[in-house]
Amino acid sequence: MTDFETEFLAAYGKLSVKFAFTEELMKQFINFLLDPKDSKVGSCITADMPFNPLYHALMSLYRLKENNEDLVNIFSKLLDDIKKIEEKRNKFIHSIWRINSSSNTAIRFKRTAKFSVGLNRDDKEYDISEINKDIESLEELYVALGIKLENWETKYFQTDHL
Repeated sequence: MTDFETEFLAAYGKLSVKFAFTEELMKQFINFLLDPKDSKVGSCITADMPFNPLYHALMSLYRLKENNEDLVNIFSKLLDDIKKIEEKRNKFIHSIWRINSSSNTAIRFKRTAKFSVGLNRDDKEYDISEINKDIESLEELYVALGIKLENWETKYFQTDHL
């Protein structure tokens, strides 16, 4: 295995793991918004929830609980940015790859067949910097989402909810 193949596979794994952490944090946020004192109810709902319903449920609950429209808009942008990474991640994970060791690139082969457009071929050549950029973006979004959850927890526990 070449150094590039090793680096590519490490990035592939890192993107998968970082995205799983982000989805889990979204679930924790939903759990908190549903019942700040007991996460079991939310866990029952979110345990097997795929990304799109998770995305919509979190945004809907946030809108329901947050009265400040500016904060809602900021949160919506954050979730939309996570959604964009999720779409890239899906293309990345659910594609066939060929490593071109001579140019240190990987070529993604993606085929789809849809009712409205028929067969579609979407091939793209990547270098490792593009993949690492998406991983860095995802890490930043994960931190931002974590901060939002911490702010909600702080706001909740500093009030008379206990």
